[in-house]
Formats: sequence, C-alpha cells, structure tokens
Amino acid sequence: MSNEFVHGVDVYEGDGQITWPKVAKHSHFAIIKISEGDLIDSLATPERVQRAREAGLIVGGYCFLRPKPGRTGAQEVQIFLKHCRKIGLYDDSRRPTIRPVLDFEASAFDTNTRIGRYRTRLYLRQAIGEIRKQLGGRHPLVYTGAWFADDTVKLGWNLGCPLWVASYTDHPIIPTAWNRRQTFIWQFTDKALVDGIAKPCDLNTYIGPDGVKGFRRHLVI
Repeated sequence: MSNEFVHGVDVYEGDGQITWPKVAKHSHFAIIKISEGDLIDSLATPERVQRAREAGLIVGGYCFLRPKPGRTGAQEVQIFLKHCRKIGLYDDSRRPTIRPVLDFEASAFDTNTRIGRYRTRLYLRQAIGEIRKQLGGRHPLVYTGAWFADDTVKLGWNLGCPLWVASYTDHPIIPTAWNRRQTFIWQFTDKALVDGIAKPCDLNTYIGPDGVKGFRRHLVI
C-alpha cells in the first residue's frame, strides 16, 4: 500500500460474504460491524476477522449504538466487547487492531427535547467510559456526522476520542465537537463499487498525517 493513500472499508452482514484478498489489493483496513443494541451481527465471526487479517488488512470492530430507555451505554458496550473477544478482537493477543468504534447516529430518546438530547449524549459518554475502563484507558473512535452530532443531539464534547466522520460531500464536514486535527477517517461514500464485495458499500480514507505510519500511530492498538 502507498504511504500517501490509506483506504479502507467498513462492512456488515448486508454486504454478504467478502473475497478479502481482492479487497486488500486496494484497501489497508477493514472495520467490521459487531453489534447493534443487544443484537450481534450475523457475520461478526472469527472466520471473517481471520480471513481479513490473512489478506493483510488491519481489522477493527464497530458497535452501532442504540441509545434507549432501560439500557446504559456501558451495558451495550459490554455486549459489544464480549463478542469482539470471542472472534479475536481486543483480546490481548497483541495483533495490530484498529481502535474500537462507537457508531453514533441514532437514538430512541426524543431528540426534539432537551432531556432526550441529554440522555442520548449521556449514553455515548457511558459507552466511551466503559471502553476506556476495559481497554486500559484507550479511547474509542467515534463515528458520526455533523447532521447528527450538531443538528440532532448538539454534542459539545469529544472526551478525547478521535473522529471517523461520515460526510458524503466534496470535503469532510466536521462536527463542532472536533476539529480537523482530531479527524482521522473520512467515510466519503456509501455507494462504492469495491472488488471483492458484491454490493455497493461504504468506503473510507485516512485523512490524518503521515500516511500509513500516521494511521498506525493514531488508530492502531
């Protein structure tokens, strides 16, 4: 892979089976959906992680957060990390692994109200805290877009978490809780045609400093 461009995919069960060696010809990393709420993605398996790694990709996992009454962000992260460890992620094996990701773009709380926005933000804070507790103080990546972080929940802090921004625009529109130097991955399309993946999928690029070296320094644990 070139040190100038560091591309990667994020995938979930809807993408179906993947031919990882083909993906690895043009991608450096893969982030696999692990869970959503208390549900485990059907293709979050040891085989998916192993095959992606064997193809030479750096792998990580993401949790699609589902803030809702009756569950805390910490409880949802416990489900996420428990399954991650079952399939070979964040299991102290010292294999290069992308920081865990919290996908923050939905809420069952009424975000038209101040209390609903507060409870949604609190849920994220609890999730971040649980990851740091279980992973020796390491911060997760937060995946979100300005349309949610700014316009919907009015997120005013990032708690030291690097940003993976979703912005299908000519340049990344960064939520106000972050700045350009804190933004490391840009998901610029959800309709990419990627060799090795049968359906249009999400495509991302690292936009931090120093290419592959910077990617490993900032995002790999």
